[in-house]
Amino acid sequence: VNLGSGGAAINGTYQSGVTLNAPGLYPNGAGNSADFDGVNDRILIPDSPLINTAAIAQRTIELVFNADNAGGARQVLWEEGGNTNALNIYIEGGQIYFNIRDAGD
Repeated sequence: VNLGSGGAAINGTYQSGVTLNAPGLYPNGAGNSADFDGVNDRILIPDSPLINTAAIAQRTIELVFNADNAGGARQVLWEEGGNTNALNIYIEGGQIYFNIRDAGD
């Protein structure tokens, strides 16, 4: 759920069978979590000038996760953009990687 000023128009939607109300990520923590299968589950967030179709000087992306990287296969945690501008955060071989491109700079 978008907690910023964009409202419901930029709320994400779960895709491909994400398991909701899974146990929380922290022992004795409050709330539940979503469980992704590591194959094709995802959250789809629509394009919006408030997110990624306009020049945004600053923004915050927060991910809280407990990854099972069995076999070392790549698991994408966040992906947006394309060939010119992009931001990707992923786990591969037990390491976390950040790939950031800005207009070829």
